[in-house]
Amino acid sequence: MNINAPGFRLEELYIYQGAMVLIFYTHGKCYQFCIRTRDGSVQENQYIFSTCEAACLAARESLISD
Repeated sequence: MNINAPGFRLEELYIYQGAMVLIFYTHGKCYQFCIRTRDGSVQENQYIFSTCEAACLAARESLISD
């Protein structure tokens, strides 16, 4: 993920239960999220969301279900 790419915008970054969550916006795919876990692995998905709030909610639900 290149955070300096045109059309990319980091919307939110937060830590939840030791995991780092990034919510980002791209012109081509709207809002998405990725999670960096405590062990350093990165969880990405191909889901897209129309709002930042929806992406945040999905990220939190993903963390809770793990």
